[in-house]
Amino acid sequence: MLAGVALFGACTGDPTGYPIGVARRRIIGGAVDTTHAAVVALVHPLSGQFCSGTVIAPRAVLSAGHCIAEMESAFQQQGAVFAPQDCRVFFGTTVGLPGPSVGVVEARLHPQYAAQPSGVPQADLSIWLLAQDAPAPPIAWQQQPLGDLSGQTVTVVGYGVADAATQTGDGTRRSVDETVGRMDDLFLYFGGQGSGPCHGDSGGPLLFVEDGVPILVGVTSAADPSCVQLAAGTRVDPLGNFIVQYAGSSPQPSRPTVVNIVAPVDGSLLGPDFTVTADVTSPAGLYQVTALIDGVTAMTLSGPPWSFPLQGVAPGAHEIAVRGVGNDGGTGEASVHVEISATPPPPCSSTNPCPVGYACGDGTCVTQPPAPAGASCVLDSHCQSGICLVDATGVGTCQQACRTDADCPAGAVCLTSTGEGLCGPSASSAVDAGGTTATPGGGCRLGASPYGPSGGLAVGLLLLLVATRRR
Repeated sequence: MLAGVALFGACTGDPTGYPIGVARRRIIGGAVDTTHAAVVALVHPLSGQFCSGTVIAPRAVLSAGHCIAEMESAFQQQGAVFAPQDCRVFFGTTVGLPGPSVGVVEARLHPQYAAQPSGVPQADLSIWLLAQDAPAPPIAWQQQPLGDLSGQTVTVVGYGVADAATQTGDGTRRSVDETVGRMDDLFLYFGGQGSGPCHGDSGGPLLFVEDGVPILVGVTSAADPSCVQLAAGTRVDPLGNFIVQYAGSSPQPSRPTVVNIVAPVDGSLLGPDFTVTADVTSPAGLYQVTALIDGVTAMTLSGPPWSFPLQGVAPGAHEIAVRGVGNDGGTGEASVHVEISATPPPPCSSTNPCPVGYACGDGTCVTQPPAPAGASCVLDSHCQSGICLVDATGVGTCQQACRTDADCPAGAVCLTSTGEGLCGPSASSAVDAGGTTATPGGGCRLGASPYGPSGGLAVGLLLLLVATRRR
C-alpha cells in the first residue's frame, strides 16, 4: 500500500538522490512512548492500524493525506469502497491492548493533495473528525510562519513498524529525536542517523520543543526504503487555512508551572497536623493549586498564599505533593516524603535531640542518612550496613558484617558466632578512636567509636548481640 518509490531528488532537487516513498511506515531506532497522549493510531477493522495522527482540537485529528488516498486506492483494487466512518482512533501505547478509542464521523483530504511521480505527496494532510471529544488534550500546531529549523531537533512519534526488513513491530507508539538537515517551503528533511519513521508512522507528528512546550510543526510523509537514511515531513504552517477550516485555530500552547515546596522538607518527622507551604508560579497566572497525600487530593486553593493546613494525617510514611495549574493549562508538580507519628514531636534543638534515625534541621527532625558501624540505631535502615543489633537493655548499635579480618577496619577483627561475622576489637589491647584502651575482647562500643563497648564483658556482649533479634 506504499506509493511508487522514485528518486527523492526528482521532486526536491536534493542532490543526494535517495529513493523515497510515502512512509505509512513503526519508528526505526525509537523508544516506546508513553508521554505523547495526543498522538493516536488510525485503525480499520480490516487492515488494523494503518497510520498515525495527532489530536489538534477536541474532535479533530491531523494526519497525512496519503492515509486516505492510499486506503481508497487499495479498497478500490479489491472492488470495495473505503469509508472513514468504519475507522476508529485509538488512544494508548499499544493497539490491541486495553485503551480508549473514538469513532470517526468523517475524514477530509486536503483539496490540493497530489501523489507526485517522485513518490513524495504534495499538500499531504488530512483531518479526521471524531464522534466525541478525545480523551487526551489537543496539542498546539504551528499556525504562524515557521522559522529555519535546520540543525534543530524534532521528535518524531508514530505507531509504525520497528524493522523495515521484516515489517514487524507495528502498533506500538514510539518516538525518536531527529536533526533537521534542511527545509524548504513545503517540507522538513531529516535522517541519516540510523533511525527514522517507517510503515505505519505516516501522519504522526514532528514536534519541536520551544520554551518547554512541544509544537507540531509537521507530519510524517515520506521515507527511503530502509527508513533510516532520509525522511520528509510536510510542514503544517503553509497549509494552515485547511486545518483551521475543520479544526479551528491552534490551541494556545501551555507553559510549565513551577512548583517548589518550602515546608515541610523531604524526610521530615511530623505529627498528624501540619502545614504545607509552597511557592508556585506560572507565566500565564495560576488557575488553582492542589495539595495531595499519596496521590489523593487533600485541599485545593484558587489564590495565594499557597499554604495548606492538613489535619489528621494517618501515622506512617506518606508522599506529600503540590500540583499547580496555570490559566493556560500548563501544569507542574513537586513532592516530598514525610513520616507521620501518632503524637506531634516537639521542636528539636541541641538540648532536645531528635529520635534515633533523625537529625535536627531548622528545629524540625528530618531523616538522617544511614549511619556507620558503631552508631546508635533502632531499625536496620538506620545503618549503612543494614544491620542494627539490639542488646538486652534495648540499646541498638549499627554493626559491620564481615567474613574475614580483611573486611574490618584497622585494629578490628572478624568475630563470628552462629555463622554470622561482625567486626570487633582484636584479642590484644587496642586504642579506640577516643584514645582510651579497649579491654581485650570483642563487641562494639556504643557511641562514636567504630569499635564499640569496652570492658571485660565485650566478648560476651558481641555474642549476645549476634544472637538477639534484628529490628
